[in-house]
Amino acid sequence: MTIFLIKSILALLMLIPAAYGIYTISVAFGRATDAEVAARYKRHHHNSGYCVVVLFLLLSWLCISFSMAARTEPSPRASLHILLALAVAVLFIMKVLYIRKFRQYYDQAKTFGTALSILTIVLVGISAGYFLTVSRFGQDRTMDRSAGYALRGPLLT
Repeated sequence: MTIFLIKSILALLMLIPAAYGIYTISVAFGRATDAEVAARYKRHHHNSGYCVVVLFLLLSWLCISFSMAARTEPSPRASLHILLALAVAVLFIMKVLYIRKFRQYYDQAKTFGTALSILTIVLVGISAGYFLTVSRFGQDRTMDRSAGYALRGPLLT
């Protein structure tokens, strides 16, 4: 199993709690009539956010270690991927700060959450989606060889 396939699988797994978080917060703000039910959905949203953050940090560590080992300029697609990942990280931090520290901006946290959801799906789509499509879901190893690297290190085989 290559680093590209590992990162792609983890990215797809990250979409599961992200989609659940989108669903739960949508129900909490859009459908829940009882305050207790809305609070329960918000807790589920909060917990799914923790899962997404753990997977995002793991994927970030894998991507950064790969970039450090490759020692080359990133391709235009990789540059866009890096830009989107940084935007996701910044939006997430701002959303958490707005909810926990700066309550006067609470309404903007909903907009940040929507943008965060869209950017996360696009981020996974342009990386994992592309790799899994080109490599026929990890079966074609020429994609890995075409990257032109001989990397050594943890999970970089």
